[in-house]
Amino acid sequence: MVRTATDPSSEVTWPVKLTAWSNYDLPATPGGLAGQYREELADFAQAGDTIISIDAYGYLSFQSPSSGCTGNGYLTPHLDGSFNVYDVWLSIAGCLAPYSYLNAEFEGLATTSPSAVWDYDVLLRMWLSQTNPDIWDDEPPALTMSGRVIASS
Repeated sequence: MVRTATDPSSEVTWPVKLTAWSNYDLPATPGGLAGQYREELADFAQAGDTIISIDAYGYLSFQSPSSGCTGNGYLTPHLDGSFNVYDVWLSIAGCLAPYSYLNAEFEGLATTSPSAVWDYDVLLRMWLSQTNPDIWDDEPPALTMSGRVIASS
């Protein structure tokens, strides 16, 4: 239920239909995401300048020249690994203003999917939130990442 800004007493309901992506039934494996991905969505990535590298053990890293951000972390299969979902831990440091709010540790989930129903490409998608936000911040930083595979291992 959502209340509109123009009339707080009004309520609008929007239906949401969620379905599994075509590769959701694939198992998550420790090296399942190994490869390189060009980041296309995150605030710190500018004009395709950020390449995320993931090794066969699930360790990930990146450097973003225009924002100064560097990231190090890891991905592990979520729960028992039955589905194409990974737990993510990521530490970002060195971000220059105005990206300095991203200098923090993040946790969340990742998966891969095609970019559209008819595409055969692979996107790495991550949804992350800050692990220890400052309680005085209005809202702790959240980070959505989407990287297009450029080389897989």
